[in-house]
Amino acid sequence: DALNTVASLVNSDTAAADTTTAGASSSDVMRIGTTSYIDSLNPFNYIESQAYNAMIMIYPQLVQYSPGMEFEGDWASSWKTSADGKDWTFTLRPDTKWSDGEPMTAADAAWTINTTVKYADGPTAVAAAALAHVKNAEATDDTTLVIHYESPVGNVLAQLEQFFILPEHVWAPKAGTDGKGLKTYHPELNLPVVGGGAYTITQYEKKGTTAFKPYPDFYGPPSHAEGIALTYYTNSDAAIADLQAGD
Repeated sequence: DALNTVASLVNSDTAAADTTTAGASSSDVMRIGTTSYIDSLNPFNYIESQAYNAMIMIYPQLVQYSPGMEFEGDWASSWKTSADGKDWTFTLRPDTKWSDGEPMTAADAAWTINTTVKYADGPTAVAAAALAHVKNAEATDDTTLVIHYESPVGNVLAQLEQFFILPEHVWAPKAGTDGKGLKTYHPELNLPVVGGGAYTITQYEKKGTTAFKPYPDFYGPPSHAEGIALTYYTNSDAAIADLQAGD
């Protein structure tokens, strides 16, 4: 049935669907119904709110909101500001790696920020709003990121909470000479998506079910579910019907 199929997907090491349960019961999978679909997993080119939610799950961010709506570290464990407010130094969690096994370092964060600023008037405009007044960023070592601002900015953390860090080794070749490839790249069509967040995606269906599998090497707390399945419904009535049916 649908629940066992999803349980198989989130426990599989491949993106291929299987109709048998591979280790997890259907009750281990958190199923979410939505009338908003994931149109893209590209931070430079998306529209739908569920796309943003999905990227929160698969890509690292420097900071996040705590349950009490205070800022706390995500990939960054701490941060400090220079006396003039123009330089923000983030200490990142050590020994982290991308889902393809490559090291995840401050160089990835610096590249993502500098590339977004470089093409802010074009291909990376969607993400650039979170980097207002940023001059550049530098990685002084593997776990230290320094972001330099043109002038002091009061909402730096609120902005960075909305900014996703990408793996340089995957995305840099897409930039080419004009950055246009950054906007046209479709990670969701090139599974598995390389990320470093709490989950990886084992199946993507724009108008179906997208399956999220917990990333075992995530730097943060482990998932309480064996997997998450996000299913798109064309209308709320259909979603409510499945809810009432126990799905």
